[in-house]
Amino acid sequence: MNNDTAIRFDGISKQFFLGEISGNMRENIGFFLKKAIRAEIVDHRQSIWALKDVSFEIKKGDCVGIIGPNGSGKTTALKLISRISSPTSGNVFVKGKISALIELGAGLHPELTGRENVYMAGAIQGLKRKEIDNKFDEIVDFSGLEEFIDTPIKRYSSGMYLRLGFSVVAALEPDILLVDEILAVGDSKFKEKCILKIHDFIKKGVTFVVVSHDKETIQRICPKSIFLYKGKKIFEGETSKAFDEYLSGKYPGFTSHVLQSSDSDKSKAVEITNVELLNKQQSPNCYFKPGDEAYVLIEYKVNEDDLMPIIYSRIFSEGLFINYCDTSFTANRRAYKKGMTGKMMLHYKSLNLLEGDYIVYVGAARVVGAVIDEFQKGIPFHVGSTMREGRYKIYFPYEWQTVQ
Repeated sequence: MNNDTAIRFDGISKQFFLGEISGNMRENIGFFLKKAIRAEIVDHRQSIWALKDVSFEIKKGDCVGIIGPNGSGKTTALKLISRISSPTSGNVFVKGKISALIELGAGLHPELTGRENVYMAGAIQGLKRKEIDNKFDEIVDFSGLEEFIDTPIKRYSSGMYLRLGFSVVAALEPDILLVDEILAVGDSKFKEKCILKIHDFIKKGVTFVVVSHDKETIQRICPKSIFLYKGKKIFEGETSKAFDEYLSGKYPGFTSHVLQSSDSDKSKAVEITNVELLNKQQSPNCYFKPGDEAYVLIEYKVNEDDLMPIIYSRIFSEGLFINYCDTSFTANRRAYKKGMTGKMMLHYKSLNLLEGDYIVYVGAARVVGAVIDEFQKGIPFHVGSTMREGRYKIYFPYEWQTVQ
């Protein structure tokens, strides 16, 4: 390995057995107990390959993004770099002291206070108490949690977890810093502090690897990115080109934010000719966070006289029907003559969706439920979040209260 190489994957493959062994000893104890009780045959386990023959090299001081849809092997790659897990085959070379923020709250104990967690995390990293004393004020100041530092962190919000976790790993002066989508949880002000801190690290020669669905963040801090898809490396190079490949439409399950009708079909009473998924600024986008605004621009052509089409939108995730809305109750519907074109803009005021991959279908109908034309492929989009305020698909803001 060259002196300037910080990380290298040589033909790395990683196999997991579904529902069973994970590589984490604490989680595996339950697995081995179940095996002993059931006396199951290990060879009959169903397996998946999280990574398959992946090779790349990251130089010291490089800032590299790892992108791709859910299930592409991004987090597995970080866990191999951080030595949380080991490869099934191939070799991983890592040179330098690693700090990792891979899971929200990882390395923090919920029953301990913020102060106690700072000292515990420092001790785990091999720091002496005096060294932690010298860094403590810096950590607390960066986190902005002075008021809550002696509160048990089980009472922290997800944003507060992030503040403490990032502040601790940032103060440990690592040679390699690994971050997995965690910045999606933070407020915009703290996120900006984190990005500025990352730039400081890079100037000092720290190697930085980040997994994220946030195109804007990756492009701001990572000149180079690696695009993984279904466990295989598809592209390695300039970040803008990596995203171009990611959104090229070549990879089932995640395509472009724009769909255009390839062939005119005048036999249809209404043709959907163009659909675009847009963000709050009405710029094309496929990446959102819970609560974000989104727009769907729908263009269509009418091939029948005196038709008053209903335009609709449906959102699905993993085959589940999440949402439906249409123009049947809008006041601006009108009848079209044959050959006329129309354009509608659907405004989702708040995407109350938790992390996951979604797809929006649009179509036209004569009456509700009677489809005239529809984009069967739809437009896939991703909601990126590691927020702890809910699970599954839909997010409802809530608060638990103890009633005496």
